[in-house]
Amino acid sequence: MHKLSKAIIDENQVVVVEDINVKGLLKTRLAKSVADSGWSKFLNYLKYKAEWYGRTFIQVDRFFPSSRLCHRCGYKNEDLALHDRTWCCPACGETHDRDVNASINLYFVGLGRPEVKPVERALVTNRSHHASKQEAQPQKIEQSAKG
Repeated sequence: MHKLSKAIIDENQVVVVEDINVKGLLKTRLAKSVADSGWSKFLNYLKYKAEWYGRTFIQVDRFFPSSRLCHRCGYKNEDLALHDRTWCCPACGETHDRDVNASINLYFVGLGRPEVKPVERALVTNRSHHASKQEAQPQKIEQSAKG
């Protein structure tokens, strides 16, 4: 995990990850894979190495609709279920692979692209939004170089 996290930090100025619900995944059929992967530990490696090497680390809240947002037009698919691997945007007609679409939206967050709607670009300052089931926004953690 050290070599992989170092390679990611070396090759990127900005690293964007999703804050997945590890405890929730441990209750699913993915439990062994998630437990074996040490996702939380890996994220910690990325965070401290980003800080050490002066990179930007952005951890997007697990409720950010990365899979549900059409990366082309910004339409939000409220009906997308976890088992839906592909979907077609009714607004622009773009067909999305769920994971590819999410990765493009996370890429846009990392770029700070103006096409991403302001509600999706805002920083999370109050995590109590989760309790009210409002859509949360990405949380940006700027890391400074140590020297």
